[in-house]
Amino acid sequence: MDTDRQVAAWCVRSLGRDCPERTLRARPPAKELASRLRTEDVRGVVLAYVDTAGITRIKAVPLRRLPTSAAWGVGIPPVFDTFLSDDSITSTDRLVPAR
Repeated sequence: MDTDRQVAAWCVRSLGRDCPERTLRARPPAKELASRLRTEDVRGVVLAYVDTAGITRIKAVPLRRLPTSAAWGVGIPPVFDTFLSDDSITSTDRLVPAR
């Protein structure tokens, strides 16, 4: 499991600076929740949403990664918006990277 010191070291290595405030804010509640869920034998958390075609999509997060995911997100790619209701894929020139 990540310790605060490991996360801080990762931020400096990967970002060249200290962690943003969101990491420091999100980690304590998520760590507490992960600890409570672990006592109930929960292994992961499913994040679900309904896409533009009305299909429920999910991302699964292992419990040990919950604090980091709470701070940084899980990365739902915009390409999911090109899936149709039968799970085929369409093309579009409308997808632009987030800035």
